[in-house]
Amino acid sequence: MNGITQRIIGWVLIGIGVAMIFWTISVSYNIFTGAREAPKIFKIESQQQTEQCPAAASASQSQQLQAMQEEVKKIVEGQLKNQIKEFFPPEFIAKIFNLGAWGIFAWLIFLAGSRIAGIGMKLINIKSVKENTFQFCY
Repeated sequence: MNGITQRIIGWVLIGIGVAMIFWTISVSYNIFTGAREAPKIFKIESQQQTEQCPAAASASQSQQLQAMQEEVKKIVEGQLKNQIKEFFPPEFIAKIFNLGAWGIFAWLIFLAGSRIAGIGMKLINIKSVKENTFQFCY
């Protein structure tokens, strides 16, 4: 490749890299200011609780006691789940995960853009580096 072609390709790569960086910054700004929603990767669906029938009246006393303990355990677990859902609603958790996923993706795009721009800079400077190297050799 001649020097002019390398410089043109270098400038194109710098343009692509800088465009990727600015696009990532602008979309991230819009997401974190609320003008745009983060891509929905994580979705938490609501779960419906099913109630079980109480223990049969003809069961023995130990079976009834065991059934009551299980029922109390399920009630306590249900209360605990409700309290956690009130403190951290499923939509909030999904939103946090989606923002985290976008942050990781934006970081990768940002790094890729900087690498592409770096390659473009190297292509632009190859001729000048070769010229300077030959001057120092003599």
